[in-house]
Amino acid sequence: MLQGKHIVWLGYLLGWFMFVLFFCVSSSLAQGIKFPTPSFEGEELAKAREWEKTWVGKKVTTAEVDQVKDLLPEAVYHIMKNPKDFGAEGDMWFEVVPYREYKVSPGLIESTQKFAPQAKLDENLDLVSYGKIAGIPFPQPDTSDPVVAGTQA
Repeated sequence: MLQGKHIVWLGYLLGWFMFVLFFCVSSSLAQGIKFPTPSFEGEELAKAREWEKTWVGKKVTTAEVDQVKDLLPEAVYHIMKNPKDFGAEGDMWFEVVPYREYKVSPGLIESTQKFAPQAKLDENLDLVSYGKIAGIPFPQPDTSDPVVAGTQA
């Protein structure tokens, strides 16, 4: 049975262990963050560039949206297919523009790499403890997670 000084000693060791574990995990997570993450690379970029040859400059309406469904986020496709559900009076449309990488500032990159490992969601899926920290909280979301993918709340 543990008593007095043994409990204090055990608490002291456990505290150091947690500190070292947190420090190592935080450091490795920060180093593993790739940000910014391009939408397309390699073969996917080549496929997008080939697709652009047909579609850039064209207006895609509700009637044609099925032809580009694979290249749209599910939410955008749903809005385009059901414009009245979202308050639109008629068909919706968008014009296809060439893919270009979004340029971000070095400060945003640095702060994202530094602080993203600290980002957490509570049981209500609200971002917590991130209000006074800079950067993108989840630069590489796990889209296999139904909550992250937006298919479950």
